[in-house]
This record gives sequence, C-alpha cells and structure tokens, in this order.
Amino acid sequence: MAVSRNGLIAALDVGSSKVCCFIARADGGTLRVIGIGHQLSRGLRNGNVIDMDGAEQSIRAAVETAERMCGETIRDVYVSVNAGNPQSHSVGVEVDLAGHEVTEHDVALVLDQGRRHEHPGDREIVHSIPVGYTIDGSRGIKDPRGMACERLGVNMHVITAGSGPLRNLATCVARGHLRIAGRIVAPFASGLASIWPNSWQGSNPMWRSMPCMAPMARMARCRACSRSWASPTPIPACWPRRWR
Repeated sequence: MAVSRNGLIAALDVGSSKVCCFIARADGGTLRVIGIGHQLSRGLRNGNVIDMDGAEQSIRAAVETAERMCGETIRDVYVSVNAGNPQSHSVGVEVDLAGHEVTEHDVALVLDQGRRHEHPGDREIVHSIPVGYTIDGSRGIKDPRGMACERLGVNMHVITAGSGPLRNLATCVARGHLRIAGRIVAPFASGLASIWPNSWQGSNPMWRSMPCMAPMARMARCRACSRSWASPTPIPACWPRRWR
C-alpha cells in the first residue's frame, strides 16, 4: 500500500446507503486513524452510479468532513468497489521453462500470463490473486523460486467488474479532485478485516468463525484525550449467550 509524502493513507467506501472516508497516518508500522467522514449516499443504487452530480456531492462531503477532522488535505484514495456486479472465477496457466530453476522473472511471467487470460470485453480485472503454483503438474507449491522444472503453472483467483460502472465511479471520484491509488472489492475488504489477527478478540474461535463480529473487537481512540473504548456496535439480543 502506497503512503503519501505526508504519511497519510485515505480510504473511500462508496455504498448505496452511505459514503465513508477514513484518513490514517502511518506510525511505526501501524496505521492511526486521524480523520473520519460519512455522508448519506446519493446518486447510487446497488453500488452503481445513477446520478453523477449526486454521487460527486456525497463523495465530496464525506472527504471534506474527514479532512476537517484531521486538518489535512488528501489527493489519493483507495476505493472500495461495489459497482459493476463483481464476479470471481479461477484461472490456471502454465509456461515452459525448459528445465531451468524458477527465478523471480519466471514467477512474474506466469502471473502476467494469468492476468492476460481472456475475459469478457465489457469487464475489467480488479484483483488477480495467486492461490497456488504447480511444478510439472504437482500442486500445492507455495513458493516455486529455486526449484527446477519443465513447466511452471499458477492457479489464480480473478475478480472482475463491469467496465462502464467502474469508469463512472472513477469519474465521480476524479470530479472531487482525487486520484484513485488502488481499488478493492468490498466483500474482499470485509473478509480481510474479519480474518486479520488484530481484529480477533483474544483466542476465542467464535470470533474467527463469525466475520460479522470482527468490527466489535476493534478499539476506537479519541484524538483529544487518547482515551480508548470498545467499538459501540451492539450485540444483537437474538444471539445465544455463549456467543457474547
């Protein structure tokens, strides 16, 4: 993840119900949230832009609120993608190595072949994630570098979304004088937040098996007094007591 010159990282979540902007500062290998802004979402339906002006105003309002809170100005944002009906599928490709040892260049080559795999013309790749490598047909290879083989293969998890909705979202962000530093599909982002070790509470396996509980394990911190408190998300009364 790229960090700006002033050490800031900004994330923008453009949803159908609300638009959120978080601004964090890189601090000793960790991120400290210093600005938060949220706004009622306008001009979006099912994650897709249906009113450019309304979507732009919501994005501007959320970003400006976060900027006022931290007293900083951002130019680059990482955007959560809900638009374009995201879909995922697996891709498997192989390249011929003629028996020499696998190098960093060979790994980059096979990954590039996976990204170039045919996709419908109206869809765009958002993520291409290597799941595992193969050496001469043998699966389960985590890191093939340094291994000799005739053929190197990779299985990739590819996530695509509609090109048109992605461009419309990018236009709304650009009209707010922002550059997209990166994109992440919203369900993927939620999954990463759920399995990230720091989002688990203690060693309770229930927190690992129920992703929706992960936000409750996070701590919030007041910028004024540095006091910390647990996330205020209430636990539903319908949950069994052993889950609480």
